Amino acid sequence: MGVIPSLFFISSLFASNSLIHSSSPYLQQHAQNPVDWIAWDENVLERAKEEHKPIFISIGYSTCHWCHVMAHESFENETIAEIINTYFIPVKIDREELSHLDSHYQQLHRQLYGRSGGWPLNAILTEEGKVFWIGTYVPPHSEEGVEGMDSMMKRFGEGYARDKEKYRALAMNIEKISPTVVADGNISAKALFESVTSNYDALYHGFGIAPKFPEASKIALLLDLAELGNPQAKKMALEILHTMALSGLYDQSEGGFFRYSTDAGWEIPHFEKMLYNQAELIPLYVRAYQMTHNPLYADVVRETIAMMQHRFGSNGVFYSASDADSDHEEGGYFIYTEQELKQLNLSASLNAALELEDGANFEGKYHLHLATPTRPKEFRELQTRLQELRKNRHYPFIDTKIITSWNAMMIEALYKAGAIDPAYTQMGDTSLNILLKTLQVEGTLYHQRVQGYPITQKSPFRGLCFSHLGTPSRIPSHLG
Repeated sequence: MGVIPSLFFISSLFASNSLIHSSSPYLQQHAQNPVDWIAWDENVLERAKEEHKPIFISIGYSTCHWCHVMAHESFENETIAEIINTYFIPVKIDREELSHLDSHYQQLHRQLYGRSGGWPLNAILTEEGKVFWIGTYVPPHSEEGVEGMDSMMKRFGEGYARDKEKYRALAMNIEKISPTVVADGNISAKALFESVTSNYDALYHGFGIAPKFPEASKIALLLDLAELGNPQAKKMALEILHTMALSGLYDQSEGGFFRYSTDAGWEIPHFEKMLYNQAELIPLYVRAYQMTHNPLYADVVRETIAMMQHRFGSNGVFYSASDADSDHEEGGYFIYTEQELKQLNLSASLNAALELEDGANFEGKYHLHLATPTRPKEFRELQTRLQELRKNRHYPFIDTKIITSWNAMMIEALYKAGAIDPAYTQMGDTSLNILLKTLQVEGTLYHQRVQGYPITQKSPFRGLCFSHLGTPSRIPSHLG
């Protein structure tokens, strides 16, 4: 298990807030903030109405790099904390624990701005629980035309105290924004292909520009269309999968995919590893191998499963995610210094394949990728030696949350990987049985649990939500 981020460990001058009693690793990370955070429960709206204050909610998760940044810059800042505590009811939400709430606000962000949100996701609500402002990362102070947390929170706080009706009207206007409506009727395979490839990147492969995500569902659709006889769909899908396997999005030393690339060319990733990313991508590489018998794709499947077993595996089930940072350095565990790489005395062909002659590519260090169409013949030996260089490093913090749906995705991936090695089918059987024993209590399959905490009918992992959303107070897995 990895090292917990510094904000989780650092002894603070601030007294603990109520999050100290939470089982959520993410909420625990904010237990020493000077902000008087509370976890979401049924009493939040009641308290807001009694105190006639707006609600400030901040949604994130324990391995989120930008959540850590905003916590350090704003939520550990005494001046900003005092403004928040004076004017707002501050609520912290773990998006992995209360995924239905996160989904609701992410959808609202998309409706309002026409683009996806992300984390941290912050929103300000009236005392009745209606949103009048929503956004993602906010800097602590105003810069380059972007208002900072200090002035924004004071402006909203003072404004709400003076004129609540103004903000209720803002919230009503937001509620009137209609969600995108998908047209009814059948869509032809040709129209579907044209739609999914409208932002295809023919130069670097994948979809869109930076930041660039794997978008597994789109790749899966291309593979489906390929099986229906579309050769261009097959070409695009294999281009993406091949490029990602050799790129910086993939951990060339230990296997497994990082969450997304910060550049269009897949060179530098955001260094989080998420269970659901691996679970989505493994079956795609199985399909690619079945189509082509290219050994690279089988290697990616084997290496990714091995990494998951080693880093995320826990008695047959899997933890949720690992952080981007280690020892206060983004990507610190995964990158290499020039001196470390020189110690390896790499051949000229390997130096060229890794493009080391181009110089450091990430904050004075090297994050490795391959510039060749295949792995060099010395690649297996290189992997072993690179892993040796990492042996004395601290692996990033791992969130020990066991999420039912993400584990189910990983189990499905293991079953599909059985086409490459039957041992993975047995592994999937074992994981499924353990997951059911771990997360099912008296006939109810729960959304999640955190390692070390028992799950009961009075579990702290029950999903609680805003009353106006109309969802039940306990969210079994199939509804969460």
